[in-house]
Amino acid sequence: MNLKTVLVCAILFPAIAAAQGQVKEAGSVSGNLQMLWQSYSEDPLIGAIVPPEKSGFNAFGNLIYQQGGFSAGMRYESYLNAVLGFPGRFKGSGVGYRYARYADPTGKVDFTVGNFYEQF
Repeated sequence: MNLKTVLVCAILFPAIAAAQGQVKEAGSVSGNLQMLWQSYSEDPLIGAIVPPEKSGFNAFGNLIYQQGGFSAGMRYESYLNAVLGFPGRFKGSGVGYRYARYADPTGKVDFTVGNFYEQF
C-alpha cells in the first residue's frame, strides 16, 4: 500500500464509518489559547537597556476536533515583536501546524499525518 492510499483511507474512513452508523458518538471541538505580552524598560541597577521594540507579544491557539478514533487539529501562532529570548526567526502570524489522526480502539492501529509537535 503506498502513501497516497494510506492518506486517502485516513481521511475517508471516519466519514464512511459514520455513514454506516458505526460511529455513534457526536464529535467534539476543544482548544486553548495563550497570550504573553512583555513591556521593556531601562534598569540602570542591572544595566538593562530597552531594545528597539518597546514590547513583545507571543500568542497561540489550538483547535482540536475529535469523533470516535478520529481527531484533527491545528495551531495558529502569532509573534508580533516576539518576546525577548525567542529565536529571531519567530516573526509574524500563521498556522504553526496541522494534523489528522486515527487511533483504532483496539490499539492495533494508530497513525498521524501532517506536522505536529510532541514532547517526550
